Amino acid sequence: MADVSDVETAFVNQIETIIYPNGTDNPSIINKPVRIYRGNPIPKNVDTDLASGIININVAAIIGMYKSVTQFMRVWENFALPSQSLIATVAGNLITLTGIITLPQTVMTIVNGVNYAYVVQLSDTLDSIATAIAALLPNATAAGAVVTVNNHPYELIARVGGFGKSYLSVDRQEQIFAINVRGTTDDAGYIIRDQLCKILRARLSYLILLALPDGSKGNISCSNDMYTDYMQKEKMLMRTLRYAVIYETTITEQDPIITAVEPVLTVQYDI
Repeated sequence: MADVSDVETAFVNQIETIIYPNGTDNPSIINKPVRIYRGNPIPKNVDTDLASGIININVAAIIGMYKSVTQFMRVWENFALPSQSLIATVAGNLITLTGIITLPQTVMTIVNGVNYAYVVQLSDTLDSIATAIAALLPNATAAGAVVTVNNHPYELIARVGGFGKSYLSVDRQEQIFAINVRGTTDDAGYIIRDQLCKILRARLSYLILLALPDGSKGNISCSNDMYTDYMQKEKMLMRTLRYAVIYETTITEQDPIITAVEPVLTVQYDI
């Protein structure tokens, strides 16, 4: 599920990508070191960073700047479709396994209307899966990755099932987040701070949607942009970008592919 900490982390990841487009092992876009983190800073750590010429950017939810905006029905939505890397092919009374073993996957074999399911294990190979399937089926043998059903069934079906993911939005809220940029009061301090904020303001406002870890997305919009220069005695300049984010609290679940359906027989008597 997505909560306020996930939104802060998503902001941090986006800001890091903007400021270090070539990775943190390479120079920032302003050619000065920048420390980016979520939550409120520890003052002594900020003092140490500024003394070393390291600009600080922290992202934190503003207390009291929250409201519920839930106005929808609860509907499950897919955000990760199932994937199958195994292939089970039937030809006559033979089942041949090919492909790549990944988890989670199941192999469902249907013999004359009877279902036999095998759950693929991490240690499996194609040969071991075939052996396990043969052990489940009546009068079957395995040779390598091929299963032979020896009683010549009138119906032989093999299907591979995977798992997808879906989420249910149980609440929706709007929260204001502060992105605080802290720099020093040296001659270039104002220029660097404003140059950095100008880039962040444009790039973050361009996003519109902020991807969250549970697969949902938050709608973002700029709420405010403030200078804070009264801390010059502390040799610090700060500028705050405020963004409103509407995001969902969600529940997620794994959804298996249906590989077999039990028939339901209905008998109607005419009287």
